[in-house]
Amino acid sequence: MEKIEIWADSFHEGVWCCDNICNCLNSLGYTCASDYINGFIPHYSVKYDSLECIDLIVYGSYKSWNPMPEKIKELISWGKPDFIAYDAQNDKILFAVEETAATPTGNQAMQRCERQYGSAHLHIPYWYFVSEYGEHIDGGIRRDNIWPSIAAIKLSMIKKVPCIVLHYSDIDNVEDYTAGSGLGLLFSSLSKIIHNYTHGYNEFYEMEDILAQQYKEMIDFISSQWVNVIDFLPSKTLLKHMETAETIARFALNKATPKDEELQGQILVWPLTQSVPNSVLEKQYGKELIKYDNLAELLEKDITYNKCYILSNNAGSGKPTTKEKISGWINDQKTLFYRSKNANPPAEFTMNIDDFPKTENGNIHVTTSKNIVYLYDRWADLRKAIETAYPRLRGRKPHNVIHECIDKLTDEGDVVIDPFCGSGVTIREGALLGRKCYGFDLNPAAVLISKVLLNPPSAEKFVEAFEKIYDKVYARLGFLYQTQDGKHVRYLAHRIIAKCECGETVLQTHCEKKGKKFFCPHCNKVVRFNLESLVDTEIFNVVIDGDKSYVPNKTEIDRQKDLSLYIDKTIDTSNYDFYFPENRRILAFKGIKTSSFFTARNYYILSLFANEIWSIENETIRDCALLLLTATVAQCSRLIANRNNLSTGGPAWSVPGFWIPQEHLESNPFVHIRARLSKFKKALETLEKSPAKVDAEIIKGNSLDLLNNDIFSDLKADLIFLDPPYGDSVPYTEFSNIWNSFLKSIPSSDEDISVSDRIEKTKAWNNYSDKLNQYMACFTQHLTKKGKLLITFNNNDIRAWYALIASLQNNGFVCRQVFYQIPAVISSKAQMSLNSSYISDVYSVYTHNPTEAPTQDFSPLLSHLCCVANARDGVLTKTTLDREFIISWLKNNIDHNLLSEKDSIINSTFEFNKKSGIYILKPEFKKNVPLLKNMVTEAMHKLIAHGSYPLLDSYLKINSVLQEFGTMELNEFKKYISDFAVENGKVYGCIQLSLF
Repeated sequence: MEKIEIWADSFHEGVWCCDNICNCLNSLGYTCASDYINGFIPHYSVKYDSLECIDLIVYGSYKSWNPMPEKIKELISWGKPDFIAYDAQNDKILFAVEETAATPTGNQAMQRCERQYGSAHLHIPYWYFVSEYGEHIDGGIRRDNIWPSIAAIKLSMIKKVPCIVLHYSDIDNVEDYTAGSGLGLLFSSLSKIIHNYTHGYNEFYEMEDILAQQYKEMIDFISSQWVNVIDFLPSKTLLKHMETAETIARFALNKATPKDEELQGQILVWPLTQSVPNSVLEKQYGKELIKYDNLAELLEKDITYNKCYILSNNAGSGKPTTKEKISGWINDQKTLFYRSKNANPPAEFTMNIDDFPKTENGNIHVTTSKNIVYLYDRWADLRKAIETAYPRLRGRKPHNVIHECIDKLTDEGDVVIDPFCGSGVTIREGALLGRKCYGFDLNPAAVLISKVLLNPPSAEKFVEAFEKIYDKVYARLGFLYQTQDGKHVRYLAHRIIAKCECGETVLQTHCEKKGKKFFCPHCNKVVRFNLESLVDTEIFNVVIDGDKSYVPNKTEIDRQKDLSLYIDKTIDTSNYDFYFPENRRILAFKGIKTSSFFTARNYYILSLFANEIWSIENETIRDCALLLLTATVAQCSRLIANRNNLSTGGPAWSVPGFWIPQEHLESNPFVHIRARLSKFKKALETLEKSPAKVDAEIIKGNSLDLLNNDIFSDLKADLIFLDPPYGDSVPYTEFSNIWNSFLKSIPSSDEDISVSDRIEKTKAWNNYSDKLNQYMACFTQHLTKKGKLLITFNNNDIRAWYALIASLQNNGFVCRQVFYQIPAVISSKAQMSLNSSYISDVYSVYTHNPTEAPTQDFSPLLSHLCCVANARDGVLTKTTLDREFIISWLKNNIDHNLLSEKDSIINSTFEFNKKSGIYILKPEFKKNVPLLKNMVTEAMHKLIAHGSYPLLDSYLKINSVLQEFGTMELNEFKKYISDFAVENGKVYGCIQLSLF
């Protein structure tokens, strides 16, 4: 016997469904009886030939039942259907139905399209049962919207699953369930599905004809109604044929014939702008808006630019009425307004007939909304309009900036190369856009991240595989993080025991402290408590999971000390223990190796995890598991300082070097790995939703050698994206060694072109310049004729800029575009801090043209700096001046040889005030111009004319409007809007001073 659950938004709707299904089953020879389970759950017992064959059980009110089946939960996340048929034994949804008791108004019809899409996406048959004719509150008759019917036909053909809109009622019987054929068609379909399913047939066995009839009714409805809604409907002639409905039915049942496939692209598929009939195109022009709306204005402009077209030229959502009627209505509203109680604060009636848009014959549109659909040829154009109108939607993360750059600078099918691909963001974004992408990196950790980002495993399969490894390792070593009475240890705090130069072993508590230095009690010399002098540690705290009051006794501390020294020689750790190159810049001393950063306990646990992961046969799952492990190892090392018992944040490696704090943590790896697994699952689920369109390659190795000498020597790119090492900063390859150790591969530090303390500084800078020059020479051989070079870079050291610009100009690259990317993400705390300041990247685009020599004229640079300074009343901070200086230098292609004269160029125009640290424009360059603070205030008033505006969105938007005056730092912007009220991250109107 089949047990079918009817999950419903209410018991009433569930019972209505079952009653109607049973009535239809009666006509097929079934007998039905109803009762209640536990006195309140409706239950229908259905028999065929005197044998019980179906149980229908109603579960009313979705959220009242726990646990709710995951498939039900997933479906209703798109919007709740009124009832769902579900087979719990086989975990299968048979169908879903949304019924409405009236004709939808406003955006309700489009909301139903969302539910249709969710069901089709999950491959669940879906019926939308709606009144074709509805009664308006004013007594008039309105008719249903065509869009759900159009969406249903498209979804049926694309997703190959039934998606139906059925209507009830007619013009004489408004909102009457029994009028029309909809009710009979709906439940004859649902009962037939249940009949087929119960008898072991495919649910849609012998249902092609009834589905074709339903699609025919949908087509007839669209054909009779579309002229009242839009000006243009594609394939309107095709919709008149009965065979069109039959074709759609076959698509819905996944039985389409080759002939059907030919028609798929002709049924309700809107053409590109250039293919729209002339009769429609002639009406395409941008219109003035009665009420300013930034997005609508941009959309209207795009019509004029032939980027999109509209389906209706009607400017208002209501039927235009006469001037006399609207005047009378306004007077009625005015009378009501002044009869009401006095408004506080005082208000005036400002409605005027001139505020309403007029039609060509003089009638008045009674609303200011647009009753049009903009159909864009390119998603990128629509996205640009939306993000321009609403900066908060603009990509805040660097990958969105890169995505937009690739989209603008290349076409689908073009080749993109990233020679320092890092985390692989460029490669993935390029692949998502349909570009063929090649990423190179010599850092194994970077290659691993890139590979997982580009080719992630299934979240479900990955979690299943990793759970097995976790359980296996925990079963063997989980006891290492338990107390004697079985409690789970979260972390322990250690103090370094150091060896003094005199040979004595000392504790910090035994030393005399003078300032920040500690002096040996034996020889009175300075003792350094760091990894280099570490000979042992003492544990002084043990923290238990879920028990903040726990205080360890001496016995437990001694026991934990023994466990922290745990050694298991049956676990092979040799593959992961590498000696690091000496580099005092990152505190790497001679003899330091991977195991130096861990207690023995944690090193063996992590090594056992690594051994198990390396044994995984599936490369995609193995790579992701290795990434999870490497993302965890730092938190399990001695590199985490003991601060405030973690009450002000979690364990973090906060120093760009291998510094072991005198008081540091030993964290439970099982806790961190379990937490990381949960995050990885969510990340993989997100990646699964947007797979890359084409293949891309991630290549481990030195990109310069590979591009010059290997199989890639003939590779040509339409875009090369370069995010080079930033000169004298962190040597990332060396810094990655702690992760690369568990990848069994530490690359040669000599191949890292960053300026490093491993070698003498002058030699290091020369090497950096020489390598950049070699890369630029290589790029000239790997760009197509239309190819471009996109660089993102920022540095406070002018030597790094000199090396980069010299390498570009020496190899014939000419700058064509420059923009400064405002920081991608600014924390809420930082937003509210007046002194917050941010540095982000300068993006610049180059083409190769050796005949176009750099200029020696830096007058445009000085002109720009004067403009930026004058707008700030002649005063610039060093940060702003340095940034605008380098942006203008790049934009104007000024000779790099003059860059060494930066100070004298600036000093020719500015005086530097050492006390305040600001640059002041010399009097002869000062001009009386509008001040930036006033321009910001004026722009801010416009933004909040109708209410508040988010602070960060205000910052982004006003910067984009006033960019010719130089990018404002966040603290500068907040200073300019100090007369506005800022609360909870939003900006409100000016503060009014009061005596009270």
